[in-house]
Amino acid sequence: FLFKEYKAREYFKNLRAEMQMAKDLGYDFQSVYVGGGTTTILQDELIQTLELARKLFPHIREISCETDPKEIASPLFKNLQGLVDRMSIGVQSFDDSILKLTDRTKFGTGAEVYDRIAACQDLFPTCNVDMMFGFRGQSLDMIARDMELIRQLNPKQVTTYPLMVTSETRKSVKGMIAAEGQELSEQYNTILGTLQHYRQLTSWTFGRTGDNEGIDEYVIDHDEYLGIGSGAFSFLGDSLYVNTFSLARYGQRIQSGQMGTERRREFTKHQILQYRLMLSIFAGRLSRKYFREVQGVNLDTALLKEMLGLRLAGAIRQDPTDPDKLTVTTVGKFLGLVMMKAFYS
Repeated sequence: FLFKEYKAREYFKNLRAEMQMAKDLGYDFQSVYVGGGTTTILQDELIQTLELARKLFPHIREISCETDPKEIASPLFKNLQGLVDRMSIGVQSFDDSILKLTDRTKFGTGAEVYDRIAACQDLFPTCNVDMMFGFRGQSLDMIARDMELIRQLNPKQVTTYPLMVTSETRKSVKGMIAAEGQELSEQYNTILGTLQHYRQLTSWTFGRTGDNEGIDEYVIDHDEYLGIGSGAFSFLGDSLYVNTFSLARYGQRIQSGQMGTERRREFTKHQILQYRLMLSIFAGRLSRKYFREVQGVNLDTALLKEMLGLRLAGAIRQDPTDPDKLTVTTVGKFLGLVMMKAFYS
């Protein structure tokens, strides 16, 4: 949504009301992720919301927020220090031609963005820099230079998202900006080759070796999660719940005493197993023990076709030191990235 202050303030108010509803229903949380978009656009509202979250849910250990390169230059940005444990900055690229292609020159040039991150990344226990690849015309040299600048900045965490083009985007636009499959693979291999000093946490997330990265991959680490706010989604039991994407309908629901949930999709046991398998490949850690003890199934028989396909593709191999563990190969990590890209799109 295009920013309008009165709409944003009304939204924050409704969001806090839905947080109270979640509390009244008996929910509690250890991790909170605030995103996407520019969550720091009204810092006074965000601070009030985070303070309420910590009051309502005293077991919170980690709060993660998203921001953009323009907001981190604001003098008020420092007020979030002590409230936010992980700040994720949406950079996309330090290359001015890519910033122009994605209409992000409004956030500053690549050089300006670099300097701002260098000045603010020590404000938070974990600073994550979001980079993007998968653009047509984004050469391997461009990606290597971006990753070299990341190496110099040395943030605690780096996320390298592939460009995600939704089905609603016009086909002409897809053809103009999206890289083809082989090009995407070469770009990904360039990223892996230049971020070797980081530990790979998921197919697209990297953390500094030896650090406690404070990763916020709640969809991987928790079988269930609750989302509140317009456009949020939850996975509870066997169902995916989606909140309305309409700000007007969201406001109406909250003000009438209802939560924002508008759609529900029930998953079969087999679909849930497939979903958890996809997340395991994406996370780079596949455990027979998890499927046996948490899902109550034998992974190799319950997902016989899927496991056979992964083996034939060279995506997984047996860990020789542990019969319960399967190693996700470089091929598997790229496959996990492509599957998650398709899933989110």
